[in-house]
Amino acid sequence: MRNRLLGLIFISFMIISGCAKPPENSITFAVGGSPNEVTFWEEIIQEFEEETGITVNLQRQPTDTDQRRQGLIIPLQAKKK
Repeated sequence: MRNRLLGLIFISFMIISGCAKPPENSITFAVGGSPNEVTFWEEIIQEFEEETGITVNLQRQPTDTDQRRQGLIIPLQAKKK
């Protein structure tokens, strides 16, 4: 079950960071919400980094879904030019 979750996380990372070429062995993952949600992802990210050697840059997003959406879309649109 944990491997499936790590695989899903990895795929999510690739989708989120797909528009900009990240540095070698580094990806950015945007999360938001309650402190418990951030703590959960920090634990998963630590395990992922240990197993893969890939560094994950955790980007905290607002809890409001509209603000979170804008926080993701604006940088992605800026990279398309």
